[in-house]
Amino acid sequence: MSKTFHPPSRIEILYRNAISSLMSSLLPRPPMFVPIEQWLSDLATRGTTQMAVERATRLAERMVQWTDSRNAKSWQQAARQANHSRLIYRLQQNYTRNGPIARRLWELREANTRLITSLPGDVAKYLVRETQAAQRQGTRPEAIAKTLQVRYPQLAAARINLLARTTTAQASSALTQARSEELDLPAYVWLTANDQRVRKSHRLMNGVVCLWAAPPSPEALAGEKSTGSYNSGSIYNCRCTQRVLLSLDDVSWPAKVAVNGGIQRMTRAQFAQLTGLQRRMAA
Repeated sequence: MSKTFHPPSRIEILYRNAISSLMSSLLPRPPMFVPIEQWLSDLATRGTTQMAVERATRLAERMVQWTDSRNAKSWQQAARQANHSRLIYRLQQNYTRNGPIARRLWELREANTRLITSLPGDVAKYLVRETQAAQRQGTRPEAIAKTLQVRYPQLAAARINLLARTTTAQASSALTQARSEELDLPAYVWLTANDQRVRKSHRLMNGVVCLWAAPPSPEALAGEKSTGSYNSGSIYNCRCTQRVLLSLDDVSWPAKVAVNGGIQRMTRAQFAQLTGLQRRMAA
């Protein structure tokens, strides 16, 4: 029995709302009576204050804890469904302070803190470019200020939505990988959301067995410009999930496997030799 680890949609909603609330308290209102340049400069620095960093750190840590709790429960369910007593025992043990899960939790908190505190500056950069373009066209300051009052909340909401959607999925994927590494499980099946929104390169990966330690480059495999190698759920706007292989019985062989920069069809014996999965699970 294998287990699919879905991105935590409820956590994404909670995280998005919390970031929106934080940003509302940090960001200045769009300009009305102050010079546009002064307002944009103020906006760009709002995420760098000590208060902003402290609040962003608490918020990032809360999201990571939520995701870790959800991920741990998914693993427990997978172990029970597989009736795998060894796996259940290892999951019940506390992971070490310096183990892969603990390290990943710290990395996720730090990365999300940086992303949250960079939001005001990111929004300011977009608005500076738009303001400069309007100024070159001779648009009057009053008209630019009115435009900013519309564009500012639009851009802020878009950046917050992207951050919440992407980072919660990345956190879920990263923790699934960390627990796989701790349990010595080297592979998973890449699964897409299976709808019209799935990008071409990810449709190609649907049902492909991947190795955590050697992630594929979906865009390169699809003949597109490469955005690097990554595991399922680990890139912007990715809604893909993983079905972790708890044993070789979780796949119908022969199966497609992402290996050596391509996708090959392998037999059970070939994959077992490549990964040592059967030996690892029996240890």
